[in-house]
Amino acid sequence: MSSPKTCPTKDGKDFYTYNKEKNMCIHPSIQCSLGSAPIQYEGKTVATCYDKNGKTNPSADPANAGGGSGTSGSGKSKPTLASQCAVLMPFGDDSGSKPKIIMDIESLQKQEMNLLNQMKNDLGKSGSIKDQTKMNNLIAELKGIQNARVTLLRQLSYVSSTTQCTLSSDRTALQDQISMLMVAEDQLKTLEKQTQELINSRTNRHRMVEITNYEYNRFSSHAGIFKTIAFCSLFILGGVYLNGLGWTMLGNAIIVLAIAVAIFLTIKRIWWNYYRNPMNWNQFEWSERTPGGHQPTVWEVDKAFFEKGYKQAKSEYEDLKKDAEKGYHKAKKDISGVTKDIGKDLSKATSGLGKKKGSSVSESFAPFN
Repeated sequence: MSSPKTCPTKDGKDFYTYNKEKNMCIHPSIQCSLGSAPIQYEGKTVATCYDKNGKTNPSADPANAGGGSGTSGSGKSKPTLASQCAVLMPFGDDSGSKPKIIMDIESLQKQEMNLLNQMKNDLGKSGSIKDQTKMNNLIAELKGIQNARVTLLRQLSYVSSTTQCTLSSDRTALQDQISMLMVAEDQLKTLEKQTQELINSRTNRHRMVEITNYEYNRFSSHAGIFKTIAFCSLFILGGVYLNGLGWTMLGNAIIVLAIAVAIFLTIKRIWWNYYRNPMNWNQFEWSERTPGGHQPTVWEVDKAFFEKGYKQAKSEYEDLKKDAEKGYHKAKKDISGVTKDIGKDLSKATSGLGKKKGSSVSESFAPFN
């Protein structure tokens, strides 16, 4: 039987684009050949639309459009991303290719232009129709192509609207996620700050405990030195007491021995303290060079402390001395001024008294002159 020249449809919803040159039907998802044998199209084998009995092949059935383009002898295949998004999926590997639905619309436009040219050629010079039957067939075919193009445009409009709605929803969701991310970042920064404060507080407490232990050990060592000196002083007093009893040799021996022991133990303690670590009392440093650079010894720390105290006391003494000298000079100046004022007042009083009683006084003492 001769192969039909119409493309299979299903409920008038699924359609094909008829390619006259290839004698085949082109669907956004599948293709089929209207000839009696499969053909090659875009590097793929396209099965026939109908079998030998005139029934639609399963691979060319519009109901199986979601299963991808079928080949001869192939059944339904698992839907792929390309088949599910076939409406907007481009052809080929280059980024400049067009989506399938745009290609179908352009193909329909070309076919429409071809039909219009045929209808134009079928008209005479006076505008009369040469073959009415052919014209009616062309008009019917043109109407089907126009309906198919309108359907494609509606489908494209629906896809565009859906895409815009989805994009708007995704934009809103993205803004919400960005806001949540910013809130999470602020909370993370707050937690990091609190964690750093806790670490600093713990480090400070640990350092204060170390400083307290260090100062306690240093004080104990210094107290031990003075205890040694005091204990040896008892033996010196004992030697002096024996000298008073007349045991001079024994007393002098005890005094010399006590002084020697006191000097030895004191120098030993000071020597050990000189090499102690300024950060850890129980650690010794036998070299001046350390991985972190030169660290002051205990003796240097104590020396600097006493020098600082001496300089501070000297500075305070000088300040007090200057204040005292200023006060002394001010008091001396005030006393001198007061003395001058008293002398002036006294001279004024004496001169006034002389002027007032000058005559009587001269008369009283006149006989004695």
